[in-house]
Amino acid sequence: MGSNPADVVSPRVPDRLCRVTLNQQELGGEMDRRIRNLIYTNYMAVDLDGKWLNYFPQPHESRRPEPRLLWHRQGIRRRQPVRRLHGRPEVAARTQYIIDELVKSRDADGYLGFWKVEPKNRQDHINWILHEQEYINLALVRNYRCTGNPQSLAHAKIMGDYILKTFPTPNNPCYDAGEICTAGLPEGMLELYRVTGDKRYFRLRRRRAAWEYRGEVQLASLRTWEQDF
Repeated sequence: MGSNPADVVSPRVPDRLCRVTLNQQELGGEMDRRIRNLIYTNYMAVDLDGKWLNYFPQPHESRRPEPRLLWHRQGIRRRQPVRRLHGRPEVAARTQYIIDELVKSRDADGYLGFWKVEPKNRQDHINWILHEQEYINLALVRNYRCTGNPQSLAHAKIMGDYILKTFPTPNNPCYDAGEICTAGLPEGMLELYRVTGDKRYFRLRRRRAAWEYRGEVQLASLRTWEQDF
């Protein structure tokens, strides 16, 4: 994707792809149609308060577990690139609103989720709650890389630090390794390392013992990775 002013760590292997920035006047055809469709019939039209953000309680509210509430993470993952694609103020304002409302629901220790807190943070290891936070972390980092908003970086670091603190290790065993999903975790942590230079985020991927479970997603070399579903 090329260099980014927000990055403080340069890739060891130069990126082969270069960034091309097009404004509304320069972009047309099918790609322009799809981007407009994404923005105006999805991103700007969805009922955020009634069908997504309402699952993340405000500080005066209590969390109530609901069975298998999945896929809410898709919302923030898909919404975070929109500001870069389309510079209209109402689009930027909607993005900021999502970030502000999510942050309002964050606990003092950094936990951000719709599931009630359980002993030893077991809520992170059931019903995809860690998976949700991994994509929130990734979205916040990418928002910072796209907009330069320092608040997004600060929020991403809080989210990343919480994940580091609660991620399963031999000293911090997982409640149920078969229920945890790590999709989104390597990307978010590597991008957080890229914009901060903090090697704690980079070293997470080296915790080999943490990945040795029967969960849905496992990390391995592409030459050796085999998994049946």
